Amino acid sequence: MGQAISDMNAGRTDVAAEICAGILSRASAYPPAHQLLAVIYLAQGRLSDASHHILSSLKPRPDHVPSLLIAAKVARAEHDLVAAMGYLRRAMSLGPREPEPLYQSGLVLLEQGQLAAAVDVLKLLVSLHPSHAHGWFSLGTALQQSSLCEAASVALLRSIELQPQQAEAWFALGLVQQDMRDFSGAATAFRTALQYRPDFAEAAVNLGIVLQVCGACEEAFNAYQKAYQIRPETFGRIASALTSGPSGRLWLDLSILRQLLAAI
Repeated sequence: MGQAISDMNAGRTDVAAEICAGILSRASAYPPAHQLLAVIYLAQGRLSDASHHILSSLKPRPDHVPSLLIAAKVARAEHDLVAAMGYLRRAMSLGPREPEPLYQSGLVLLEQGQLAAAVDVLKLLVSLHPSHAHGWFSLGTALQQSSLCEAASVALLRSIELQPQQAEAWFALGLVQQDMRDFSGAATAFRTALQYRPDFAEAAVNLGIVLQVCGACEEAFNAYQKAYQIRPETFGRIASALTSGPSGRLWLDLSILRQLLAAI
């Protein structure tokens, strides 16, 4: 089993899976082998196999918190949020101060649209673990979706202080500042998101929108060009922004707009 874990950590997942299969051929109920196979298959998107192995891992040890967390991730990947929450509640009851059950619970509650509950869980997480950057980011997301923009901004800034290169956190901060009509701050946040993730099409679109609102039309169009060249599917949002904003333009022939956006 130690060799399988070493191979897994070195990226040799096929070798690790083969070792685990060999172990299970001799000891079919051995929980660690089932657990590692579940991790491998979850990463490969083989959700049915991952589910089978993590349930086999849990059968002889139903209170094993790492396996409960993996089971929750598999259920979440299968869009069974009720089952995921069940595993997480069990994990939280066994380790009420552990960060991972709280963090995953916050994510599931967000996906379920239970914003108040998500905020409560994520606030507990960051109070117990103040350096949990992703916890602060998720809390900021929950607060933003609850229309609590100032509190969301504080949480997102804390996340960025802990991990400055989080493009998604910078993007979320830009959205909050956009909602607060701090367009200059939003532009800076979106630019920083693109600095850390140059293929972040959504950040480029939103950068164009806030620059357009500020009257910086040439810079806005450059941002729209970048977004379109990253992902042509952004054309609809770009066209809508260009034609609806106070500094926009009316395009009678959208094919010409496409050509201009595609030009390098």
